[in-house]
Amino acid sequence: MPILDGVGLVKAVRQFESQLFIIAISGNTLHNEATAYYDAGYNYVMSKPYNTEKLYDIILKVRKRQLIMS
Repeated sequence: MPILDGVGLVKAVRQFESQLFIIAISGNTLHNEATAYYDAGYNYVMSKPYNTEKLYDIILKVRKRQLIMS
């Protein structure tokens, strides 16, 4: 991204929206890199290449949790 990287973007989003569920999909998912994503405000980190079924499963689990909270 030309202005912000993913970590900068999620930090900016978190200033205004603390409840939004944000998933990082990255090729940089070594332990220290994933920790930086979580510290920045991501809720979940997936590594590339990612599996669409896994992403769909995560989205369904998040949706079910949101439905229960509503």
